[in-house]
Amino acid sequence: MRATWTVTVLAGLTVTILATAGCGQAGAQNASSGGGVAVVDLDGLAKAIGRDVALQQEAQAQAEALNKEMREQAEQLNQRYTPQLQQMAQSFGPNPTADQRQQLGTLQRQAAAELEKLKMEVLERRGKIRSDIIAKFRAEILPAAQQVAAAQGLKVVLVKGDQILLFDTAVDITSAIAQQIRQ
Repeated sequence: MRATWTVTVLAGLTVTILATAGCGQAGAQNASSGGGVAVVDLDGLAKAIGRDVALQQEAQAQAEALNKEMREQAEQLNQRYTPQLQQMAQSFGPNPTADQRQQLGTLQRQAAAELEKLKMEVLERRGKIRSDIIAKFRAEILPAAQQVAAAQGLKVVLVKGDQILLFDTAVDITSAIAQQIRQ
């Protein structure tokens, strides 16, 4: 766990150093020094080219389908465990022994564990939906980003996000990429 945290921190520091190294330098000026760093805001780009609503709708549709699937699976779990729990409780009578209460508790914990596992799978899949949509959008804009980067002599283009501590707006090429896409 500590090693993962350390790698994450080091990666974040590297990105921050690269981003701030380009602060205050326009892309064309960077070309003369052998290549520079630029930043692109994917959310801003999606909005600028009119894809933000479609991307949100795609994410919403996939999330709704996932929620429906989760409800169906949760209902299946309920249908599987409720009769077992009721039958077990009835067979034990109004005053179950300690061993019987333990058996009932074990079955209840098993049902709760399966439901929790289902919830964790849904959370993981929701994250995957988001990352897949972002990856697809990045692939769509990559040719335009490469053209803008090459024209400005840029060697590194970073995505604006939590990993970037700060950057000068002079290195933001979002609007240039949007313009390239619209051409």
